[in-house]
Amino acid sequence: MSSKPTPGSTPDCPFYSSDNYEWNSSTGFLVGNLHHSLRRALDIELASFGDVSSAQWLVLMILSHHDDVMAANLAKRLNYDPGSMTRLLDRLQDKGLIQRTRLDDDRRCIRIELTEAGRTLAPQLPTAAISAINKSLTGFTAEEHQLLNSLLRRMIDNLKESP
Repeated sequence: MSSKPTPGSTPDCPFYSSDNYEWNSSTGFLVGNLHHSLRRALDIELASFGDVSSAQWLVLMILSHHDDVMAANLAKRLNYDPGSMTRLLDRLQDKGLIQRTRLDDDRRCIRIELTEAGRTLAPQLPTAAISAINKSLTGFTAEEHQLLNSLLRRMIDNLKESP
């Protein structure tokens, strides 16, 4: 006795089709909406740190945890076009939080580093993210939180395998 596959259980039986797809209730829409909501919540929390945006927060966090970060690699990692990345880095440099240095052996490569002010500020910034994320998880049990993280990681891994 063969059983019919359940939606999503195989590539031949996906969750969505043109018959049942509703863009504003799809998983992609909901994840995107969550992303934007978390960014807005983080921007609100960051207001107490002065003029640091959620996009700038992410760059500062990466720089505070990694050495030898190149501008081009940072743009690629964050999925920013070079112009957008340059403008974001300009704003952080104008605030005195980062410095850019061209490499001697390849002048096209630009190393991004935190300044002393950036190194002082960066360790304080995670509290803003903690507050925003905890607000989004209000009412979740520990098990639901673990399940949510597991499912999100699985979705990310599924897309990493895509060509």
